[in-house]
Amino acid sequence: FTAVATTNTGPAGGGGAPPASQTDTATPITGICGRRADFNCDGKINSIDFSILLYFWKTKPPFANKYVDLNNDGKIDSTDFSILLYNWGKNK
Repeated sequence: FTAVATTNTGPAGGGGAPPASQTDTATPITGICGRRADFNCDGKINSIDFSILLYFWKTKPPFANKYVDLNNDGKIDSTDFSILLYNWGKNK
């Protein structure tokens, strides 16, 4: 599993599939420490990182810590929480 942010470079408009000429650019999201979801750079993804995520929960950008928006969609929500849980307990 790798979280990526996509940037839609085509014109804004209605729903449906994007035109064939439209391209998406995927960018992996990594934290300030080079490890996704390790917000305090202690080499562990644990309750401290969860606490930091909760501090920013449902706030509006720009975020004081831009790395808490794990999927880079401009929101701190359940998707970011899911990514944090996926990485939970992983150490450097």
